[in-house]
Amino acid sequence: DPQKLPVTVLSRCLQFNLKRLPPSLIGERLRSILEAEGVVYEAPAVAALARAADGSLRDALSLLDQMLAFGGGSVREAEARSMLGTIDRDHVARLVERLAAGDAAGLMAAVGAMDEFAPDYLQVLDELAGLLQKVALRQAVPGLGDDETWSPAALDDFAARIPAEDLQLYYQIAILGRRDLPFAPDPRAGFEMVLLRMLAFRPAGVAPGASGPAAGGARTAARTAPPVPTGTPAAAAKPAASPPHGAPAPVPAAAFDVSDWRALLDRAGVQGAARQLAVHCSVISFDNDVLRLRLDARGEALRTRQQEQKLAQALSRAAGRDLRLDLEIAADAGETPARADEREQQARLDRAREALEHDPTVRALKDRFGAVIQPDSVKPVG
Repeated sequence: DPQKLPVTVLSRCLQFNLKRLPPSLIGERLRSILEAEGVVYEAPAVAALARAADGSLRDALSLLDQMLAFGGGSVREAEARSMLGTIDRDHVARLVERLAAGDAAGLMAAVGAMDEFAPDYLQVLDELAGLLQKVALRQAVPGLGDDETWSPAALDDFAARIPAEDLQLYYQIAILGRRDLPFAPDPRAGFEMVLLRMLAFRPAGVAPGASGPAAGGARTAARTAPPVPTGTPAAAAKPAASPPHGAPAPVPAAAFDVSDWRALLDRAGVQGAARQLAVHCSVISFDNDVLRLRLDARGEALRTRQQEQKLAQALSRAAGRDLRLDLEIAADAGETPARADEREQQARLDRAREALEHDPTVRALKDRFGAVIQPDSVKPVG
């Protein structure tokens, strides 16, 4: 540390400030070595080793030696992540997909699937922040060079689905979450709260995946639209104002059909935590602008005054008049959208397990080697 030396000593020294090498330069050197030695490698694996070296080429070469021994003479992404203890990037991509859809239930399911591998959640937050940063760059500079870790198609898809404002917010929450994670009751709980915080701060009235000027207009409208006065003759005679650009258009009174609850939520543009509350509800009745809903007891934790207000405001905007919600909690709320989704997901899982049971290769493995299928490991594809 130069600051610990007397000035009289420093004046007689020649100082060399050694800087950390960027991962791209380290990766380039590792690739040249592997190509010269004729070693089979995958570019994402080399990129992971370069990042893990933390700016030191010496450490990168040591990791490469370990990788060659661990991977049996080749450098593959799966083996590299296993050796380094990092999570498969498909799990991180799944988190971003659920964030883009505003799907809290799917987000928690993705965390549960990832938790089976006992990940380091600090590293997962790093991976998540890294992917968000690459998507933001892809939005700002579409012609930017290809990334070694993520395919251009995946980055373009995320860039089209997630508004730039949301990306900046997600990134900020992810890097601040690293600071808060050690104070959480346990790492997974802290990680889940970071993800839920990303959804909780989504502006009201903006659909997940909306981007561009329309999304910005909807955000402004959600923040600045004044309440609609009711109960006076002047208000009744005044024609309804046209909705702000990008906001959901009011649903005609005749078309405000509560029989198809999910379709009504889609038309009203209900998103975020308010939608998670709504999909756990079923409609009891709709009369005199009072919408009575039955809330499934499993979704009671989602009920807050703020989310009820957001749901009522979104439905009121869609109806073009003030609506009032009346929620009652029931052990069985009947056919809610959440229960329908669970049933569909279970049906897909059952079909996947049945297809695997009848697969000729699986049957041959069971007959010849006594292989056993672990039911919990089967996941539907697509």
